[in-house]
Amino acid sequence: MGKTYLVKDISDGNDIAIVTSSFYLNCFPIRHSEFIQLMLEENKDIKHNFTMLCLKWFKSLAAVNYYDDRNEDSVFLARAIAVNIPDEAIVFRRINKNNIPIQAECNWRSDKDMQMLIKNHLIIADGFDSFIKHMLDAHRTLQQNFSRFCLDWFEAVSEREKGKKTYIQLAAQVNEHKKPLRYI
Repeated sequence: MGKTYLVKDISDGNDIAIVTSSFYLNCFPIRHSEFIQLMLEENKDIKHNFTMLCLKWFKSLAAVNYYDDRNEDSVFLARAIAVNIPDEAIVFRRINKNNIPIQAECNWRSDKDMQMLIKNHLIIADGFDSFIKHMLDAHRTLQQNFSRFCLDWFEAVSEREKGKKTYIQLAAQVNEHKKPLRYI
């Protein structure tokens, strides 16, 4: 299999979750500092929506009744996070969809390509439900990888972003719970 993946519909959260979990995050080492840096350079609405996607992930993962050693740490951490984040705090912002292509071919080994893909998804999508649904059905090790990815985002926002914006405050609140997640 090559390094590129054709996403036929960027608004399809299922397709974005496939390339994110099955390819981009399914590798070692799991370091995505360039992705995070590029995302931090985006406008506040993109950063807000990415933070909300990660929060929605933890809220959804907290509700699962099935887990094993491969994602147990993520589930327990998600439960600790979820009790402190009310559902009404997770708000998806509508963003101007002009000039966003519906298709994209991305190199899933490139932080830059993946950041652009996820950014465009956050602009053109109508929410997070299909992305989250796929992630909940993904291999449990990949769920743990996505949890790590989100925790790295929360940490970066907490350390580098200043102000009283909701996404910054929520990221800082979640970052207080950060702990290493086992590799199994």
